[in-house]
Formats: sequence, structure tokens, C-alpha cells
Amino acid sequence: MIDNQLIDDTFCCPGSAFQVSCLKNMHGEYNLKYLHMNAQSLGQKQSDLEVLFSEFNFSFDVVGFSETWFSSDDPPITFGDYSFEGQNRISRGGGVALYVRNGILYHRMNEFCITCDDYELLVIKSCKTLFAVIYRTSRGTLSNLFSQLEILMTFANENEFRLILQGDLNIDILTTTSDSLNLLNLIRSNGYFIASQQPTRYSLNHNTNTVRSKIRSKGMDNPGNSNND
Repeated sequence: MIDNQLIDDTFCCPGSAFQVSCLKNMHGEYNLKYLHMNAQSLGQKQSDLEVLFSEFNFSFDVVGFSETWFSSDDPPITFGDYSFEGQNRISRGGGVALYVRNGILYHRMNEFCITCDDYELLVIKSCKTLFAVIYRTSRGTLSNLFSQLEILMTFANENEFRLILQGDLNIDILTTTSDSLNLLNLIRSNGYFIASQQPTRYSLNHNTNTVRSKIRSKGMDNPGNSNND
């Protein structure tokens, strides 16, 4: 993808449920690096994730997780130089989280942090950028999900914010169905695009992309950094 300021490099690791995106400025220098992973019990994977992160020669600025499976009584797992924000499901399963690298100034957008029967949504704001992560259960009502996404995108557009939305909507956009077409129409009609069309869930018989990818607006500002960053 090329827009008026930045190039977005997104790659999916085959056989893995995570994607990495890096935003470049006009000189080809990386400004922002973010990752999303469907964790399926984040609390049991801390050591594995620390090994994974050590394999990259840079530090991620924002890391998003879906299906954290935290309950309200569970303390969040910690990663050395990151602040934690989470949105848990009331019952077992689900849940989303964002880890933000220390030095990046942000605040939680509580009006958009939602737990309901259909999805969990977490949104933070850094400078003129909104970072969001969402998880929809396969039984979640799509009309409710689409309505909330419309509200979030409209808010971002009206305030001239950039929006990066990561997560797992349990919609296969590589297969033409009414659900996938409605989602794509919603995204495009609001001026957004899916940063990666690569499969992010693999099985023996079919490669599916359940939208564990980033939905982004045109352009991207740098997140707000503290003076000692």
C-alpha cells in the first residue's frame, strides 16, 4: 500500500496467527512497528512471546492481542518496557489487550471500550492516532458489530484521526459471502482498507483470513513520544 506520506509493510508468518506491520516515512525509515496476535490464552504464553519478540531486531511500538482469556481477577502478564490496557469478557474466553511501548504517550478512550455479548473492543489514542483491537465471537451478531465499527470510523474521520484497527472478527474475507461483502463495503465506504489480504489462519483443507489484519485510514501520523524516548 502506498499513500500520500507512508508505505505500510505488512507480512504474515505462514502457519502462525500473527502479523507484523511497519510504517515508513518518505525517506524509507521505519517510524511505527505494530503486531497483532490471536493469543488463545495470553497468560499461558508469556515465555513463548518473549522468545518471539527477541527474534526481531527492533522493539514493537504497539502489540495487540485478541482472545486473551483473562478474567476480571487475573493480573495481566507484563512485558518489560510496555504499559498494559485490557478489555476482558465477563464470561470465559474472548478479551482483547494492547501493550504500548513505554515512552509513547496515550490515553484510553473509555467511550469506545466495550464488552458485550457480541464483541470486546479496546481503543486508545496517541496524538492524532487511534489504536483499536477487537474480538468478535463466531456467535456474535454482525449487525451490532458493524454498527459499532461505523461509529468508530465516523468518529475518526470527523476528528481527522488516523485509525489502526486490529483483531479477529471471525469473518473469512477470502470467501465471497454476504458477511464478507458487507464488511468490505463498510470499510471501503468509510475510506479505509485492509492492510493485508494474506491468510492468517491455516487448516489442512482451506486457508482463511478472519480479518486478523489491520484496517487503516489513509496516511499515518507518528504517535506522541515523550521527550526521553
